[in-house]
Amino acid sequence: MKKDSMKNLLYEKGFLSVGVTTAEPFYDEEKIIHDRSREGLLQKRSFDKIKKRTHPQRSLKGARSIISVAAFYHRNERDFPQDRRLARFARVRDYHEVVKKRLESAVNMLKSEDATTKCRICVDTGPLVDRAAAHRAGVGFFGQNCSLIVPDRGSWVVLGAIITTAEFEPDKPLDATCKECKACLDACPTKALSSPYVTKEIWCLSYLTQKKGVLPLHCRPYLADTLWGCDLCQEACPHNQGLQHDLPSLWNDDKPLILPDIEGVVTMSQRQYHNLLGKSALYWRGRTVLQRNAVVMLGAQKDTGAAKTLIKAIQDERAVIRGHAAWSLGQLDTVASRQALTDRKNIEENPEALEEINRALEGDDSH
Repeated sequence: MKKDSMKNLLYEKGFLSVGVTTAEPFYDEEKIIHDRSREGLLQKRSFDKIKKRTHPQRSLKGARSIISVAAFYHRNERDFPQDRRLARFARVRDYHEVVKKRLESAVNMLKSEDATTKCRICVDTGPLVDRAAAHRAGVGFFGQNCSLIVPDRGSWVVLGAIITTAEFEPDKPLDATCKECKACLDACPTKALSSPYVTKEIWCLSYLTQKKGVLPLHCRPYLADTLWGCDLCQEACPHNQGLQHDLPSLWNDDKPLILPDIEGVVTMSQRQYHNLLGKSALYWRGRTVLQRNAVVMLGAQKDTGAAKTLIKAIQDERAVIRGHAAWSLGQLDTVASRQALTDRKNIEENPEALEEINRALEGDDSH
């Protein structure tokens, strides 16, 4: 099959940028991930997991090429009502399934040409270092915030890739950089962007609001306006200013996702969660992560009007919700909130939740 035919098919399917690279290992990224994981800047990853991410042939034996794509998801807020508590990628239908379905057309074309061709589709959930693959394939270049920027199109893109045993002539990486601009670094509220091209994952609100378990104390005060994800570094980027709104998109027919108020999110049932978010990119993490964030958001806002909701949340059957509700009640620091903390302390059996309660009663926000 000719490379141009395959790329044209993907452009017809609505992708903004398409490129091809080899399936050679990503040695530079392997070292970066290993070093930053060891330094505590990234979530710790095992040696085998790092190898699988950076060596495509560990994901598909006999792999020769990687077809990389970028899909544009930005929507015009004037014409498309949006929930600004959510990062833009979460305001549209789940990109994992949307991108995967469009990539399947290219896989079918490859296999129709040669039935022995093997392929593996990766859309964020796979092990591939997708940004590195997209960069090497000439799809875009790295911004100082580590996002991939498509020339004249910006960074409001999600990525996908096909690892395949088919062989294509690789495209060349783009010769482009952010030069001296540091707008994204200046916009980062937690300074997770500690220096150009370096992200402290454990300080990044986008990462933290999507991770399971306990939110670090240091990030909680920053969640007053943020429920899921963070776009501040991208909103500040000059490459994202004045974009056309008629760019190819896989989400043009989507309806806006608008969540209830924060107290409504905290009290949302599993059925309500499924019905409202079943087709969104939020859904895969589960209701607990979203509700944990909402509980913290109420505390970060110091909203005393939410005391009843938080007092109910500290009785939740999930310890992670009780623990974060304790922190938020401590932020309110009212007679009713302190009484609720004291009452719960007398019956709390989970050690992590109990620690949160004690810290809230003591007024200790230390890290």
